[in-house]
Amino acid sequence: MYKAQLLESATSPQPLPSLIKFPYTMPTVKIFANLRKIAGTKELSAAGTTVGDVLNGLREQNPLLVEAILEDGALRPHFVITINGHNALDLNTSVTEQDVIAIFPPIAGGS
Repeated sequence: MYKAQLLESATSPQPLPSLIKFPYTMPTVKIFANLRKIAGTKELSAAGTTVGDVLNGLREQNPLLVEAILEDGALRPHFVITINGHNALDLNTSVTEQDVIAIFPPIAGGS
């Protein structure tokens, strides 16, 4: 009887409360150039309400990636972070779940 109750409860969906609010959003993070090799992908997402929060979330997923982006908690020189195509002024810039954060490492070359 107990086993039948477990099976029934596992197969009958329980409605989720519609008023659940999560404290963090999950913006999309696009990464470019050699950062893609480090991450093994071109796009990630991580929870956070600021660029810095999102990078901390990425640190949990891929510490080497964030180590390549930040130095002593600050953006490494010549890296550019944009939100929806606009330069992020600092790591405290707010983001929402609809935002696309792009991270560009320094690129050198040419003649």
